[in-house]
Amino acid sequence: MLKYLIIVAIVIFLMTSLWFYYLGQHYRQEEVKNNSPYNVFNTKEECELVSGLGCLFQTCDYIPYGESLETVCGADFKKGWIPSLD
Repeated sequence: MLKYLIIVAIVIFLMTSLWFYYLGQHYRQEEVKNNSPYNVFNTKEECELVSGLGCLFQTCDYIPYGESLETVCGADFKKGWIPSLD
């Protein structure tokens, strides 16, 4: 009987730990996602330090003939390092 109580306590502890880990990751990703148009950094190191995530370099260097930068990339596009949500 005591063995089963210990196993149940361990399972509850592990499930609670995983739940708090999930909440922390979800909150951090939502925070980055909500601010992503404004989170463009000049260096990868700065991006990773501020966001706590891995970062990717974004650029918009292919603009078809007859199109403008604003229509292809967006009016508020900035080239630089952005947090990766993957």
